[in-house]
Amino acid sequence: MLTRLQISQFEATLHALIQQLTGKIISSNYQLYNELLQLQQQYKRGLWRQMGNLLRTSENEVHDYFYNTWSVQFYEDVNLYRN
Repeated sequence: MLTRLQISQFEATLHALIQQLTGKIISSNYQLYNELLQLQQQYKRGLWRQMGNLLRTSENEVHDYFYNTWSVQFYEDVNLYRN
């Protein structure tokens, strides 16, 4: 599990690495999310390893935090579609 310090650094680290990989200026979390989703799989694997090294944790923890916590901000509430 990521510490509070690692969580606070997660977004800035992800932002910097995605900008470096894509060469694009990223202006929002939504754009950051979309750019990451469009990366080829080989870059995503290397990205989690790099982030893990920078945040001093494992690539699995960084990967899991991204998919299970950080990216949830872009999901829609399923209750809006239930009858």
